[in-house]
Amino acid sequence: MRIVDIRETAVPLKCELRNSIFDFSEMTMSVVAVVTDVVRDGRPVTGFASLPDSRMMRWSRTA
Repeated sequence: MRIVDIRETAVPLKCELRNSIFDFSEMTMSVVAVVTDVVRDGRPVTGFASLPDSRMMRWSRTA
C-alpha cells in the first residue's frame, strides 16, 4: 500500500460557544484525506481524519 495523495482543507466551526479561553466562532477544523493506491470495489481506499482543536483525532476508512 502506498500513499498517492494527501488532501487537507480547513473549515470554520461556525459555533457561537465562548468561554474565558476560547472563542469558538473564530476557530477552524482541519480535515485530511489520505488516498492510497489500493482499490476496493472500483474506488481507492481513503482514510479521513479531523482535528478540530488539537485535542481529538478521529480516523475512518472508506473503500
